[in-house]
Order: sequence, then structure tokens, then C-alpha cells
Amino acid sequence: MVVVIVVFEVVVVATIVLLAWLLGKGSPHRARTTSLGVALAAAAFVATGVLGIASINYRWPVGWIAAVVVAVVVLVGLFVLLGRDIGWTAARVLGLVGLLALGSLAFGTIMTGGVGASRLQQLYATRASQIAEANGFVALMPRDVQLPTDMLPVEALPDGGLMLSYNGFEMQERKELATITEGDLRQIVAPGATPIRDVVVPGDARVTTLTVNGLPAVAVEFDYAPGGSVMKEGPKATKTTMLVTVLDGVEVRFWSVGGERLVDSGWEPFGALSPAELAGLAESMEPVE
Repeated sequence: MVVVIVVFEVVVVATIVLLAWLLGKGSPHRARTTSLGVALAAAAFVATGVLGIASINYRWPVGWIAAVVVAVVVLVGLFVLLGRDIGWTAARVLGLVGLLALGSLAFGTIMTGGVGASRLQQLYATRASQIAEANGFVALMPRDVQLPTDMLPVEALPDGGLMLSYNGFEMQERKELATITEGDLRQIVAPGATPIRDVVVPGDARVTTLTVNGLPAVAVEFDYAPGGSVMKEGPKATKTTMLVTVLDGVEVRFWSVGGERLVDSGWEPFGALSPAELAGLAESMEPVE
């Protein structure tokens, strides 16, 4: 994978240099224009990175705000300077836009293609910590489980909670406002309740009582389809598992849904995690530092 990314990045850089050279051909300051074209793509790379990383923060620190402003000012300045050098014809402006797009693409490939995955995990953890801190609790994350990098998997909930979307399961965290007993946990996943994403627990849900680090946990299993009915085609959910528990003063809710996913040219079924597997994830939870 790394080799593919490196090769792709080399192709992108070569394309940037070629496009900058072509734009410089029509300029009286050919060498300077070509250099500015490469600089514009580099500025787009940096601006995309700074803005992308800053936007992951739930609350932007002053330093990141300043960095975004500087990056955007430099980018706009180079764009205007190059436009004056080569003229504001439609074709040449399109070339400038192409340089911006290539610079942004280069950064996006590095971050989401695996090379920057470890850095993204750190940024996601920071965002989770910021959301939790704003709502009066400490964020918890399962040990050695990576968040997906093709989406923003850390979100704030309207009721003051935190949502983490992993591959195969989702979890929500909220501050424990009062001591929650096993009976309270059962009420959270009782028939008719909507513990997560407005998914209604049916009356025939199978209830399992477990322990997580010596504390009570309650899980339910049932069949569920989006919209309340089985879809005739496309991905359809089948088995669903939910687990609720309390860890270090934080109410934690897990949700795992089985279904079908498109693989090559066909649909492949996948299963929901079992109550025991969700309990294992809960036991591995650690405070975000």
C-alpha cells in the first residue's frame, strides 16, 4: 500500500511540475512563473493539511486559527500573483485551479491512504477528549482498535454525549449524572426504548447480563432492518447487538449491526459482534490522555 501511495505521489508531483511549466511558457517571466506554479501547488498542499487537521479539533486553539489564516493568505497571494503573470484567460485560470487541486490531492492521499493514519488516530483522540471535557467527563476508547480514516468518526451528540464510529460497531458515551444500577441499565435497553440512533428495541429482544471489570452490563440482541422493514435489495441489517454499562463515571453504549456489504460484484453477509465481544471491548477501554 505504501509503495502505491509513493508512486501515486510521484506522479502527482510530476504532473504539478509539467502543468507549472506549461503555464510558464506563455509568461514573459517563464522561470519565475514555473517556480510560482510549483509553489502554488505546495501552498495548496500545506493549506489543505493545516485546514484539514485544524477542522478535526472540536475547539480550535488560537495557534491553529492563526496557521489557517496565514496558509490561506499565502495561497490567495500566490494565486493572484500567478494570475497576473500569465493573464486571466479561462484556460490559464483552469490551469491554476488544477495546481490547487493537485496540491490538495497530494495531501489527502498521504493522510487517508495509510501513511498519515497514526497521526489521524491521535487527532481523533484529541477531538474525543475535547468533546468529553466540554461535557464534564473523560473520554474512553478501546485499546488497539483503530478508527476509520475515510470519514470523521468522532462526533458530539446533542445531549452532551460523544459518539465514536468504528468499523463493525459504534459507541456513545455520556457523563453518569447519578449512580446507575443494573436495573437502570435494563431500562435503557428495555422494549420500546431507543438507546442509540432512534433504533427501537423490540419486545422479543434477547437480554444478557454480563460484567465488565466487575461492574454490571446489560446486552440485548434482536433482528433489525433500517426503516423497520427488510430491504429488497442493497445492504440490509440483520442481527443487532447493544450493550450498556458504566465505566469510570461514564455511561457507555455499544451498538453493532450485521448485514450485507458489497464485495466485488456481489453482496457478502457479515455478522454483528456478540455481547461477549462487546463486553471485551468495554473491558479494554482506556481514558484518552
